[in-house]
Amino acid sequence: MPRGVDAAAEADLARQEAIFEERREELLAKYPGKNIGICGGDVFVGNSIDEVTDKVEEVYPDRLIYFYGPPVFCMVS
Repeated sequence: MPRGVDAAAEADLARQEAIFEERREELLAKYPGKNIGICGGDVFVGNSIDEVTDKVEEVYPDRLIYFYGPPVFCMVS
C-alpha cells in the first residue's frame, strides 16, 4: 500500500479489487492481453499501465486504482 493511504482509501481499493475478482473471467475474456484498471466501480482498459492510468485520472483524479496486468514472458538464451 502506498505511504499516506488512509483506511478509507484502502477500503475503496479493496472494493475495486473485489469488483475485478467478481468479473475476472468476463474481463480477461473480453480484453485478452490488456492492462485493466478498476476505479470507482468502472473498468478502464489499455495497452499499458500508463494508458490505463491516464484514462482513470481523467475521471477519478484522486483515487487509487486496482490494476491487472497480463503475464509477461521472456526467454533468456
